[in-house]
Amino acid sequence: MKNLTGKERFKSWLPHGFEFRGPADARRLHAVCDSIRTYFTANGFEEVIPPLMDFAPTFKLARERNSWSFESRDIDGENLAIRSDLTVQVVKAAASGTLSPGGGFFYIQPVLVDQPSGSGHRRQILQAGVELLGDRSGRVNEMIRLTLDSPWGKQLSLIYGDQRFLRILLAETNSDSFAQATQLLDKKDVAGLKNFAGQSGLSSEARKILLELPFLSGKSLDAYRSVAARLPALLPVIDESPSAPGILYDFGLVRDLSYYTGPVFQAYANGNHEPVLAGGVYDGLFEKFSGKHNPACGFAFDAELLAFALSQESGMRKES
Repeated sequence: MKNLTGKERFKSWLPHGFEFRGPADARRLHAVCDSIRTYFTANGFEEVIPPLMDFAPTFKLARERNSWSFESRDIDGENLAIRSDLTVQVVKAAASGTLSPGGGFFYIQPVLVDQPSGSGHRRQILQAGVELLGDRSGRVNEMIRLTLDSPWGKQLSLIYGDQRFLRILLAETNSDSFAQATQLLDKKDVAGLKNFAGQSGLSSEARKILLELPFLSGKSLDAYRSVAARLPALLPVIDESPSAPGILYDFGLVRDLSYYTGPVFQAYANGNHEPVLAGGVYDGLFEKFSGKHNPACGFAFDAELLAFALSQESGMRKES
């Protein structure tokens, strides 16, 4: 078939960020999802299936600055969106009484996240995640254990940070400056951070710590403790951090969802530049739906990325 362009490209092309998976890819995905389901169930989590669509404002609670949902209006004029964040839907279900506010739940479902053309990001993602709701003792250590003790834990490098570190460090900035600083940290933009620090109005101690953060990534807790001693309010955050083999530390770690309130982490498969797992603590999210406080935390695998990372590691070839 000749290469079609213009209005007829739908006959042979797919929209950017979407892929057709053939039989071999489907088998790999099913195998990984079956393993994830077995693992989560064995650890006491119950499976749930959030709805494919929800009210668009539901997902805007996850990204206050940028909404990446596919939105539409139904026949009655309601503003709806295809699910782009399963955590928000699970917490919403608990806040409304559909689920227990003190339970442990998991899901294996696709989400759709809109991305600009040319960004290189997928727009359909198969998420396999867990949500721990309620005041659970040792919950951060439990999330770390669930990650590192998973069937793929030995193939993962886990990066740990804490949103409270950045909020304390940048407490003297307004919301726009905070967003600018975190974007620079996310890119490890040393030159940009220098320019920002010179115009930020931060104390000299805070500026020095901010400029050292990109160079501390992967260092020990003691290294962070030594630098943070200039601003003692940061030390309790470091002291509360879990310590276990397999954890790397980056207190400049930035997650793109606005609801994180404490520890955050992400994990990479060997040789892969894109995280296959991400999560953290979001203790204020329940309150946004119900007006009541209820702690919550969790994480999610990118099941598709995990499946193909593992297949490449074992020498299997991905279908074109």
